[in-house]
Amino acid sequence: MVVDMKTIVVSLMGMPTIKIDGSIVSFPYRKVEGMFYYLCVKKVISREEAISIFWADNDEKTAKKNLRDVIYKTKRLLGENVLLIFGNSSIQLNQECNITIDLDEIAPENIAEKYSGDFLEHFYIKNCLEFEEWAEDTRKKYRDLYIASLQKKLRYRTQDKDALSIKKYADIIIKNDLYNEENYRNVMRIYAENGNFNMAVKLYYELKKVLSEDIGEEPDEQTQDLFKNILCLRECYSAPIKEKNQYFYGRYEELYQALNIISTFSSGIGQNLIISGDAGVGKTALLKKLQSLIDEEKFIVMAHECQYSEKQLLLNVWYNILKNFSRKKSALRKSSAAFNSSTSNRKEEERNYLSQDMFTINTEIIYNTLGQISKKRKIILILDDIQWMDNASLEVLNSILTKLGRDRILFLAAYRNSYEQEVSRFLIPLLSHEEAEMIQLTPFNSSDTKNIACEILPEISNNPSLLEKIYQDTEGNALFIIELLYIIKENGYSTKLTTRATNIIRSRLMDISAGERDLLDAISLFPIGVSMQELKSFYPMAELEIYELLGNLMNRYLIREEMTNSEIYYSFTHHQVHDYVHNQLMAGKRRMLHGKIAEFYERQCKDTFNGSLYSKLIYHFTENGNTYRSLFYRVMYAERVYSCIYEIYPNMTGSSEHENLNENMAADEANLLSLLQEIEMLENGREKADLMMRILFILGRYYNYCCDYQKGLDCIERSLRIADELKDRSYILNNYWHYIYYGIQVSNREIMKEFLDRSRELIETARSVSKSEENKLKRLEGLYLIQCQQYERAHEILQIVIDNLKCDPTSSPMDLAVCFNYVGNIFLMQKDPAQAFSCYQHAIEVCGRRRITTGLAVFHKNASEALLKMGKLEDARQYSETAIQYFDTTHAVWGHADAEINAARIELKDNQFEEALKHYQAAEQLSERLGNPELLKKVRKMSKLFGK
Repeated sequence: MVVDMKTIVVSLMGMPTIKIDGSIVSFPYRKVEGMFYYLCVKKVISREEAISIFWADNDEKTAKKNLRDVIYKTKRLLGENVLLIFGNSSIQLNQECNITIDLDEIAPENIAEKYSGDFLEHFYIKNCLEFEEWAEDTRKKYRDLYIASLQKKLRYRTQDKDALSIKKYADIIIKNDLYNEENYRNVMRIYAENGNFNMAVKLYYELKKVLSEDIGEEPDEQTQDLFKNILCLRECYSAPIKEKNQYFYGRYEELYQALNIISTFSSGIGQNLIISGDAGVGKTALLKKLQSLIDEEKFIVMAHECQYSEKQLLLNVWYNILKNFSRKKSALRKSSAAFNSSTSNRKEEERNYLSQDMFTINTEIIYNTLGQISKKRKIILILDDIQWMDNASLEVLNSILTKLGRDRILFLAAYRNSYEQEVSRFLIPLLSHEEAEMIQLTPFNSSDTKNIACEILPEISNNPSLLEKIYQDTEGNALFIIELLYIIKENGYSTKLTTRATNIIRSRLMDISAGERDLLDAISLFPIGVSMQELKSFYPMAELEIYELLGNLMNRYLIREEMTNSEIYYSFTHHQVHDYVHNQLMAGKRRMLHGKIAEFYERQCKDTFNGSLYSKLIYHFTENGNTYRSLFYRVMYAERVYSCIYEIYPNMTGSSEHENLNENMAADEANLLSLLQEIEMLENGREKADLMMRILFILGRYYNYCCDYQKGLDCIERSLRIADELKDRSYILNNYWHYIYYGIQVSNREIMKEFLDRSRELIETARSVSKSEENKLKRLEGLYLIQCQQYERAHEILQIVIDNLKCDPTSSPMDLAVCFNYVGNIFLMQKDPAQAFSCYQHAIEVCGRRRITTGLAVFHKNASEALLKMGKLEDARQYSETAIQYFDTTHAVWGHADAEINAARIELKDNQFEEALKHYQAAEQLSERLGNPELLKKVRKMSKLFGK
C-alpha cells in the first residue's frame, strides 16, 4: 500500500491539536475533528459504533450520509490513506502512515512526566452527549492515573524526607482537582506524619477558602476532624520527626488515635492505650513511631521492650526501665542505685523468690521514683511485649497507674494476642473501667502490601505477579514483608526465612506443651488444612483430647478453625509458621507420616474419582518420596481431566466429583510433556510401561483435539504398542476407539472401518464384555453407516442401542443422548426435519436432566438446522445462538464450524449480511483448524455467497 509521507503529530492531552509537517490543521466542523480523535484512541471502529457516538439522534439514512461526509473530509484534510475502510463494516486508522499520537506514549510509569493537561481539554461537541460521556470517562481515567502516579512519587519523597519534592508533588495533586477533599486529606496526613503540622494546617485553610469563595461550602466532617486532630497535636509535636532507620507505612487511623490520646493527656487526663496483634504484625513499629513523635521537652518518656527471659525474674522489667532512663537523667541515678542494690546484686534464685518485705521495699522505690518525676513533668510509659512481664512487675504497674493517676502517667503498651490469658488479669480491669483504649492491629491487605513492596523496591513495581506472590507468601505480616523484601534486594526471590523472622516464629512456639507441639507437627503435614477425621486416621489420641489441644493452639493464635463445605478444618494462621514447623520435623518421621496419610486417602479413594483426593494423594506421596505412586495419581488425574474435555461428546456430568478439579493441573502440552519426561526417568519395568501407555494415550487425545493429527496419531500408536505388550485389553480398546474418533474428525471412513473391525474382533473374542462396550461399538457402527448413507441399517442398529440403554440403569445418559442425536441426523438426511427436531429435543432433555453441558452445543446446533429447514427462522436463530454459547463456554471444537455455517445461513435468510459474514469468517477459521475435507467443502461453497 502506498501511504502519504506527511508527518502527522496528534496531541490529545491538554488542548488538542493536529499538525501536518509542523502546521496546525483546522477542521471544517467539530464532528470531523472529534471522530478523528476518537479513532486515534480506538484505532478501529465499526460504522455502527461511529453512528451511535456522533449521530445517535439521527435516522439511519441521515446518520450514514453524515458518516460518509466525515470520512471524506478527514481524508481530504489529512491524506487519502490516513483511514482504511473495510466495506460497510469498519473504519481503521492506518498504522502505516507516519502518525505520532502523544497518548500512545503514555503509560502508568511515565504519566507524571508526560501529562501535559487533561485529555481533550476544553474540546466539546454541541448536542453530542455520547461523545461527551466517552471523552469525560477517558479524561477521568488518565487524570486518575496521573494523580495516582503523583501520590506514589509523593510517598517516595516522604520516605526520603525530601521536603521540597513533597511540597512540589503535593501542590500539583491539589491543583489538578481543587475540590477533591480526599486529596487534601492525604496530603495533610503526609505533612503531619513528617511532623510538618504547620503545612498541614495551612493546607486546610487554603481548602476552606477555595470551598467558601467558589461554591459557598465548608470542608466536610471527615476533613474537619482530621484538622482538629492535627491542630491539637501541633502543640505537642511541633518539632520535625527524628531521623530513623526504621521503615514505617500507613497505620494512619491507629497513629492518629494514639496521638489524640497523647494530646488529651498533655492538657488533662489521658486514656491508656493497649495494642494487640500477632507476632510481626507491626506493634513495635507503631510504638516506636509514636515515641519518635513525642516531644521529650514536655514529657518524660520511659520505654522498654520486655524480653522472654524477664518472665522468671522478679521486677527485672522495672529495674531495666529505671536503669535505661537513669543513663539519660543523672538525677535519677540515686534511686536507680538503691533499686539496683536490692535486686541485681542478689543471686538469680534469690531474685526469683524475694520476700514480701523486699517486694514492698522495691515497689516503694519504683513508686517514689516515678512519683517524684511526675511532679515535674508528665510521664509517658511505653512497654512492648508486656506478655513477658512477670506477675510482680504487672502488679507494680497496676499500682503505679492507680496511685499516680491518669493525669500524671500515660501507659502505652503492646502484647501478642496469642498471650491473651497471661495479660487478661491486668487488662480487664483497665478496660472495664474505661481507663484504656484497645487497638487490634491486623496484617496489611493486598493493596497495602504491594504499596510497601513498591516503596522499598521501586524496581519491582511493574512486576504484578511478584507483588502478588509477596502478598501470598507474607499474608500481610509486616515483619515477613520487610524481611522478604530484604532477601529479594540482596539475593533475588527466595522463600527462605531470615534469622529475625525465624526467631519470631521460634518465640511463638516457646511456651507450648509437648502434646501441643506434637499436634502442631501433625497439622503441618497438611498444606491447606486438616479435618478431625484426617487427624484421627494417624494421630494416636482420643478425639476429646485432640479437641482440647486444638483449643489451646487456637488460643495461641497458631491455628484457626474454618468451615468448608460443612466440614471443619484446622490450619495454621500463617503459612510461614506452617513451613517452619513442617521443616523442623525429623526427615524420616516426616516421610513416614506422609506415607500413612497417603494410604488413608487411598482407602477413601477406592474406585471413585475425587479431584481433591487425587491432589492430596499426589502431594503426600511426593513428600513420602514414593515417586511412582505420585506419578501414577498425576496421570490418573490428567486422564480424568482429559476425558472431561477432549472427547467429541465428553461425559461432563457436572456432578460433585468434578467440582474440585484443580485448574492449575488441567493439562496442556508443556505439563503433559513434563509428566512424560518424569515417567521416562523411572526404572524400566511393568509399572513404568503402564504409566507410559496411559500418558501417551492422553497426549494423543490432546494433540488430536488441537488438530495436530500427526503428533496425535504417533502417541496413540506408541500407546497401543505398549498396551499390546502388556496385554492390557482395556487400553487396546481405548486406543482403537480413539482411531475411530480421529476418523470422525477428519471424515476418513477407511480408518473408521478398520478400527471398528478391530474393536468388534476384540470384543467378540473376550471372555467377558461390558454392556457399555457393546453399546458403544454398535453406536459407532451406526455412525459409520450414516456416513456411508446406509440410513435404514444405521437406524436399526441405533434403535437397538437406545432400547438397551433405556433398560440399563447403570448406562451413561450421554450415550442415550448421542444415539438420539444420530437418529436425528438420519431423519435430517432423509429430509424429515420435524422428526429430526424431535430426536434432537430428546437428546437435549436427556442432557438437561443430568446437567450435561458439552453435548448440548452439538444438539442445539443440529436442532437449529432442522428448524431452519422447517422455515422457523426465529426459533432456528434462538437454538443457533444457544449452540454457539455452549461451544464458546466449553471450548469444544467438533461441530463448532458447522454451527457458525448454520448461523450464517440464518442471517442470510434474514438479509443480515454483515452478521452472516462474521459467522462465515468464524467457520472458515475453525474448518482450517479441524482439517475435515467435507467441512472445508461446505465453507468453500458458502464463500461464493460472500464474493470470496
